[in-house]
Amino acid sequence: MVEKIHAQMEPGQRYEFLSSQDRKNVNAILERMAGMLATNGSVEAMSEDDRTRLFNDQEKVNGLLARNADDRLVCTFVAPVGSHLPVKKCQTAREIAENRKQFRRQADELGNMGRVGQGPGN
Repeated sequence: MVEKIHAQMEPGQRYEFLSSQDRKNVNAILERMAGMLATNGSVEAMSEDDRTRLFNDQEKVNGLLARNADDRLVCTFVAPVGSHLPVKKCQTAREIAENRKQFRRQADELGNMGRVGQGPGN
């Protein structure tokens, strides 16, 4: 299961948008959970306190991953041109990232078009 989470934290995967701090926290918690399971052998063999710690750690990891999933909806209110009434616009985190990437690419292309024909000798 841990390998599956690590694989989904890679670029292009579901949890690629984890910040470096959240990524460190997830890895540390997963390591702590694995250690608890290795020490005790199973959840059933754990003391009540260890079981509570394990489940709390699992909830922390689930929360961090859910908050950073690429399919989570991000909604904003934007006022359309010519209107003062904001409209709710929702997109997934992945759509927002792809739109930003496309906008930057287009801005770079437009910037490069202005440089054509400029320079010494022209």
